[in-house]
Amino acid sequence: MPEEPASQLAAPPPPPAPMPEPEEAEPELAPPPPPPAAMPEGATEAPDLVVN
Repeated sequence: MPEEPASQLAAPPPPPAPMPEPEEAEPELAPPPPPPAAMPEGATEAPDLVVN
């Protein structure tokens, strides 16, 4: 009996690597940040946001 079939059974081909999901799945894993709220210029709570 040839050894070829034996080698195939002993070492089956590796499973196909999981391909990355379509872009539709990206928002589910990392939803985009909400739009910045329009805060008044005198807001001292978040001076970093009002750098302009």
